[in-house]
Amino acid sequence: MQKYGFVIQCCEKQIELNTTKATKQKAPNGPRRIMSIATEDPVQQLIDKHRDLWANHENDCGLIDFELSIDGDPPPPQKQYRIKPEAESAVHEIVKQLEMRNIVRRCSSTTNSPCLPVPKPNGKWRLCIDYQRLNRALPKATAIVANPATFLTTVAADANWFTVLDIKNGFWSIKVKREDQWKLAFTINQIQYTWERMPQGLHNSPAIFHRAVADVLEPHLATGNVTHYVDDILIGTKGSLKTHLRAVDEVLTTMKKAGFKLNRDKAQIAKTEVQYLGYTITPSQRALTENRRKCITELPRPHTLNALQKVLGTANYLRDFIPNFAEVATPLYALLKDKQKPTDILDWTADQEQAFTKLKQQLCSAPALGLPNTAKPFHIQVDAHETTLSGVLAQEHGGNYGP
Repeated sequence: MQKYGFVIQCCEKQIELNTTKATKQKAPNGPRRIMSIATEDPVQQLIDKHRDLWANHENDCGLIDFELSIDGDPPPPQKQYRIKPEAESAVHEIVKQLEMRNIVRRCSSTTNSPCLPVPKPNGKWRLCIDYQRLNRALPKATAIVANPATFLTTVAADANWFTVLDIKNGFWSIKVKREDQWKLAFTINQIQYTWERMPQGLHNSPAIFHRAVADVLEPHLATGNVTHYVDDILIGTKGSLKTHLRAVDEVLTTMKKAGFKLNRDKAQIAKTEVQYLGYTITPSQRALTENRRKCITELPRPHTLNALQKVLGTANYLRDFIPNFAEVATPLYALLKDKQKPTDILDWTADQEQAFTKLKQQLCSAPALGLPNTAKPFHIQVDAHETTLSGVLAQEHGGNYGP
């Protein structure tokens, strides 16, 4: 084993290849040639060690020891919506590929839910099934999926290395019980199919999948270094890179044994800054990502009750970043008190416009929030107004108190 550095010249351009290790072997009737190149990058070594864990195509998915049962009776069959001509061939190809991989199969069912292709930002199409009526007929799963803003506070404040893992086609790694598959039937090009794996769109799918992942990760969750939200896993550790990679290796080994597949393109391994669920996570801090700030900036003024509820849902989800949120949002919540249809036009006044603008401004300029350190004392700062009460949980960081 020797170290090499060499240059490859091609088409009047040259590429310098600096290798750490390479093996050389003498050909039967020729000079010695470099046969393989190894790397001393510990992150790449870890990736290579678990090469079978990474999905290698768009529809690649794992298979874990967990089955979905569907209780209750489905509604009468629904007619298929008209599919846009530009989507027909794409949907046909998607179903063909899924059938080849035993994710869907042909069937003959007494029920049917309509297919609704949805365009992706990259110009491709996503196969979606409208299970609204079926969802209303089925009991809800009891698994509780925590609010990301809540469980992010469990990330160790002294963690200095982070890894984010994404489970590839996670729902498809769970089988649907054979006797329940007929309830998921849909029709494409006059041929009826059903799912052999758990589909998106079923209201119980996220909770059931979250529970399955939690069962697999239970030993790691207990360490306080690992947390997850449905198919997104965050690992944060204190200390050296070697210590962190050991923790990541243990999680990857567990995921492989369970039967999952991970998305290599979305993996962020051994970083001091990662993007996770719309947040930028760094040692001792979490902040809104630039992409999320951009989305907030582009939020249009709501004209209907339905649109207002979506805006308030976004703002409430991020209320930790908004000082005096309850006071600022009061004029907007006042519109919800009036009994009106979701599509009715709102009676928008200057007060609502001011509140809406201020919420956007505060979110776009929101500072980073500290990750709570349970070894340090907490301080509660409170404020009272005529109609609202506000409070901030703060800790000392570098001589100053911060939220």
